[in-house]
Amino acid sequence: MIARHILVVVGVLAAFALRYPNLPNITGDYTWYSSVWYAYIVENGYFAALQYMTFADYNPPHLYLLTAMAAFLPGLHSLIAVKALSMLFDLALAYFVYKCVEHKYRDPKSVVPILAGLSALLAPTVVLNGSAWGQ
Repeated sequence: MIARHILVVVGVLAAFALRYPNLPNITGDYTWYSSVWYAYIVENGYFAALQYMTFADYNPPHLYLLTAMAAFLPGLHSLIAVKALSMLFDLALAYFVYKCVEHKYRDPKSVVPILAGLSALLAPTVVLNGSAWGQ
C-alpha cells in the first residue's frame, strides 16, 4: 500500500518537474487574449466584471474560474494564474482517468489505475497544453 502512495507522489513530482521549465513561456494566446481578459477582470472589480461577458470570447466556466483566481490570489501574476488553472485541471484529468481504470481493476493492490492516471498526467500534450500554452 505504501508503494502505491510513493508511486503517486513520485509521479506528481515528476509532473511538476516537467511543467516548471515551461511556466515562463509566453504565447500569443496569452499576450492577445488571456492576459487582456485577466487585466479586464482585475480592473473591473473581479466578479463585477462578469456582468460584461463580451470582454472575452471563451466559455463562461473558464472565465468564472479565472476570476476566482484573480480575486482570491490577488498577488499572483496573470501568466501563472492562467497556467495554474490549466494545470489544476491536469490533476483532475489524472484523477478521473485513475477512477475510470480503477472501476475495471478492482484489486486494491493493482497499480494499473495509478499508472493510467500518471500516464495521462505525464502525456506530452497534457504537459504542454497546461504549462507551456496555458490552455
